[in-house]
Amino acid sequence: MTRAAAAIELAALNGFDGVVVIGNAPTALCKTIELANSGLMDVKSVIGVPVGFVG
Repeated sequence: MTRAAAAIELAALNGFDGVVVIGNAPTALCKTIELANSGLMDVKSVIGVPVGFVG
């Protein structure tokens, strides 16, 4: 597991319920979608920026 995905998982465990903005971290985006679909994370909106568009 990458640090970005671990951070998303930690946020879910701490009861995060807001907007997730992810840039240049596809594993974090996948983890966010996984946790949101399983009902373990209450995400209001997700903004994902493709790799290469940041910086």
